[in-house]
Amino acid sequence: ERGATTIALTNDPGSTLATSADLVLTTCARETPFRSGATVSRIAQLAVVDCLFVGVAQRSYDAATTALEETYGAVQRRRRPARRTG
Repeated sequence: ERGATTIALTNDPGSTLATSADLVLTTCARETPFRSGATVSRIAQLAVVDCLFVGVAQRSYDAATTALEETYGAVQRRRRPARRTG
């Protein structure tokens, strides 16, 4: 409605999601009987997202580095101390 481009990341290019999107990124992952819950597809899609992240970060290296440092700092302040075992 507001002109946003929709991007679908799917293992099924014929899905409703894919046919409704402006741009479709398709993975090709075969599930095995030993894995349940579309694990292979999810891992393939996470790899695509990681590649997209790296590409964006490379194009805007300074801004990405600053954002990552700020995120790291925010998370570090909220971490629980490690428990000792043994």
